[in-house]
Amino acid sequence: METALHTVRETEVDGVLCFFVDMGRPASAAHLLFRQGTADEPLHETGWLHLLEHLALLDRETLTRPIEGRLSLLQTHFAAFGAPEAIAEHVGALARWLGEPDLRLLARERGVL
Repeated sequence: METALHTVRETEVDGVLCFFVDMGRPASAAHLLFRQGTADEPLHETGWLHLLEHLALLDRETLTRPIEGRLSLLQTHFAAFGAPEAIAEHVGALARWLGEPDLRLLARERGVL
């Protein structure tokens, strides 16, 4: 039985530390992780990260699941799926939004949660 070991590589893209594994085929998923979770929220701000995650994914075709988000105790995680070009487009748009969040729909999303 042949087992292929793949090396995790590290690089930096626009100041962001990135890790990747060359699997010998085009990418089908990308993950954007932040070491910021619900455990990091002060009691009076509980739920803020969840609200921000919802705003970040608003109008990003979440019903067809090319990108999804979740919040855990220690981490905020976004995942994009599809062809390499679509992944790059979705993660790029998400990163631009996170760099300059548009909070105009904050009150609406707050009502949803």
